[in-house]
Amino acid sequence: MKPISLILAFILAVSVRLSAQVSTAQISGHVFDENKSPLPGVTIVLFNPATNRTTGTMTNERGIYNMVGVQPGRYQLSASFIGYHKTTSNIQLTVGQNAVVDFNMVPSSVQLAQVDVVSNAPKFELSKSDISTTVRAEQIMQLPAESRNVLNLAGLSPGVKSYSPVGGQTLPSAGAVSSYNFLNLYVNGVEWKSLYNGNIVGLGQTGSPLAQDAIQEFKVVLNAYDAEYTRGGSFIISAITKRGSNDFRLTSFGTFQNNSFLARGPFQTKVPDYNRQQAGISVSGPIVRDQTFYAVTYEVQNINNFLDVIPGRPSYNPEIWSGYAGTFKSPRINHIGSVALTHYLDQDNVLDLNWNSRYTDAKFYFGGNVAYQAGLHGTYKVNDLSLRHTHMFTPKIMNELTLQYLAWRHDEPTITSGPAYIYPSVQLGRGDFPIQLKEDHYGLIDRFTFMTGDHVFKAGVEAKNIHAAPWFPYYAQGQFNFTTDTSRLPYQAMIGIGSTNPNSTDDARGKTSGWALGAFIQDKWQISDRLTINYGVRWDGEVNMLNNDYTVPWVNDTAIVNHVPSNFLNRGNRKNSLNNVSPRFSFNYDLFGNNLTFIRGGAGLFYDRTVGYLGYFEWLYSNWRIYTIQNPTTTDVNALKQQILSGTGTTKPDLYLVDVNMDVPRIFNWSVGFSHQLSENFAVSADYVWKHYDRIYKSYNANYYIPSLKTRAISNNFGNMDLYSSMGKAEYYGILSALTFRRGEMFAQLAYTLSWTYSQNDANSYVLKSLYYMQRSNLDERHRFVLNFSYDFPLGIQFGGIFTLASPTPFTRYFGQDINNDNSFTDDWINGQRWDIADPHKIRNWYKMLDVRLSKYFDFTETFRLGIMFEAYNVGNWFNSSGYFGRIEDASGNPLLNYGTPNGTYMPRSMQLGFRLYY
Repeated sequence: MKPISLILAFILAVSVRLSAQVSTAQISGHVFDENKSPLPGVTIVLFNPATNRTTGTMTNERGIYNMVGVQPGRYQLSASFIGYHKTTSNIQLTVGQNAVVDFNMVPSSVQLAQVDVVSNAPKFELSKSDISTTVRAEQIMQLPAESRNVLNLAGLSPGVKSYSPVGGQTLPSAGAVSSYNFLNLYVNGVEWKSLYNGNIVGLGQTGSPLAQDAIQEFKVVLNAYDAEYTRGGSFIISAITKRGSNDFRLTSFGTFQNNSFLARGPFQTKVPDYNRQQAGISVSGPIVRDQTFYAVTYEVQNINNFLDVIPGRPSYNPEIWSGYAGTFKSPRINHIGSVALTHYLDQDNVLDLNWNSRYTDAKFYFGGNVAYQAGLHGTYKVNDLSLRHTHMFTPKIMNELTLQYLAWRHDEPTITSGPAYIYPSVQLGRGDFPIQLKEDHYGLIDRFTFMTGDHVFKAGVEAKNIHAAPWFPYYAQGQFNFTTDTSRLPYQAMIGIGSTNPNSTDDARGKTSGWALGAFIQDKWQISDRLTINYGVRWDGEVNMLNNDYTVPWVNDTAIVNHVPSNFLNRGNRKNSLNNVSPRFSFNYDLFGNNLTFIRGGAGLFYDRTVGYLGYFEWLYSNWRIYTIQNPTTTDVNALKQQILSGTGTTKPDLYLVDVNMDVPRIFNWSVGFSHQLSENFAVSADYVWKHYDRIYKSYNANYYIPSLKTRAISNNFGNMDLYSSMGKAEYYGILSALTFRRGEMFAQLAYTLSWTYSQNDANSYVLKSLYYMQRSNLDERHRFVLNFSYDFPLGIQFGGIFTLASPTPFTRYFGQDINNDNSFTDDWINGQRWDIADPHKIRNWYKMLDVRLSKYFDFTETFRLGIMFEAYNVGNWFNSSGYFGRIEDASGNPLLNYGTPNGTYMPRSMQLGFRLYY
């Protein structure tokens, strides 16, 4: 039997016997008698008033209790013991929380005014050991969210960079790698990670993956020391959706905005014809009281957005491209739905069926020096169906088994079809589109929890079979690159042709299928009343995720074999990635034994995914041939194709070769920090975080064209040879801090991040391998302040907002004359430094954003409440650049007047009106 078959057999065998806190919470604490001595044998009962369900446990010989696998929500926790008054505590649990609730029992001989004694639940989560932030339900519902993309609220967390949408699109980031390839999202405990590109399925920047009103809360994790988590090199979001209860609830909202609510942008001659409508409804309640519940949410966003096209301005003819400049519509419609069914088979068995769906239609991907004609008209469909069975064997033993089906359909044609023309100052068209992608994920996840003594043991196994069907007919319509803005003929053309059927694009249709496997075990050990450690190990395996058994057709070509290292020639022998073992350790220590000051730390390994498109492109370039033609004499695509097919030209196909020893990206991380409750209402926390990334997938062109010699580096028998391997590195250091205030109906949190980010490069490829060296990264944002706040005034008035202030980040700069003689006009950096930055001493160059929401609610009955809302974004109408022109000159040395100036901005001030109804 093959090794992979043995692994799969083992996983399936143990899964039926093998919970974790990816989607649940844990409660622990001490119970003391009147002399502050531990009290063993106390009965602890957790009551859920929403479902009328209870669960219980008892304290051990040290007076300690633990309750695991608790769904986030509001509960009543009580402690009872013969000879003592019953003590209760009202507590709200958040996702992934380790809540600590201690009880001080009062003897029954002591006369009290009432029988029940109320114990104060903790206001702040001080005892965590990882680097994480929980975004609570109140924040989701009360804070302004322009795009209603739940991912943007991750920006409330220290260490996360988030910006207002450009054309309706934005994606937060963290650490030293891009979220476009290193983001992970858990929904109700199961992954939404894409095989193809490392983003989440549906692409998080194109629209909210979940309906905002369907989410109960979510947790943002930067350094994950719990072994349950995997594949989130940038950051991880763990979200849980709402469940139904015994109470029927209905909430709906609607918002409206048009161009009379919008300020004119700095590159606009007039306010664009802009409007936006957003609406949603959520209904939940019982199907059978105390047993079966439902929750249904639907939201729609119809946004007639806009983007500014700002071509470059060559010094010799600044207005040459002015005809392409202007403000163009970027419409977007997003339908999002969620259905949750919960059924209690009995006191110990619960079934949860969850369906989340999204459909997005949008025109985007233009703006700056990219003309409207080069934009995309994308549609995205995501459907996630999961069935989870939770079984409590005893109050100390729990198992959670989940089956998942996740489907993603991705279609991105260009707005205008035809060849692409790339000039130094403007891009007209796109040669690497249209594209299509289908992904289907079939997953089984099983997690087991066992408590004994002072230990909470967890173990789990995961197996996911992923099928992908990509179609990327690159350069089927041709792409032409020009040295100057007035060049009549290009210096380079790129043409794509099918190897078996040159009159069709069917040769670009590929299929991949692989397995993502995982297993973990960990122990949370409360060594003493003050010290808790968490240690564990995780294993991740990826099987055939890069088309491992494919043999490239060049393996016997001496022109290749004699000049390319043998490990780049896949003979169907690419290894599966099975050696990914991640030990992890963390601790928290109650410094003074009063639950007010904790120090914490952790260290561990973490692995991400090598994107599946590497294996597909290795296959694609073998079957859909791409030709790079130097100095073509025509821009007639059909004429160039005919030259290639007839053999009258000298152009040979490009190669895309992937290392057979390709490893998955690896992250070493550690942190140390503290949390301290300054007073009843104030808490402060700070952590130093270090991350080192290596084995990042990068490439170089081994057979690049040398313009001065008019020949290629290895052989003219082939075109470009892009060699991909796990050679990239990056580093991140940061101090992440937060000051939190919570008193009554008022909440405020100020997050501050001071960080340094370095990388060998910020893209996936350079022409020359020698260009990969550590420099300041384009993700290097040194300072970021984020203040979020909300307050419930009397008379039903609510006010909330988010203020962000962040220092400028570097942008890539280059001469643009191919000084390196590598046929690239984007890598001839000044003195080897690839970045420049707008003057950080000028506040104009900082990112500044204040968004607010003001609501007034009217209570008509005890069950019917109607509110009207006013929201304003970028209240100060501050200028915020979204990017800069980085090219200094064209290929002939003519200066480009736009260098170092903004080529786009974030949203100017906008406002909207809306309503919200509760029943």
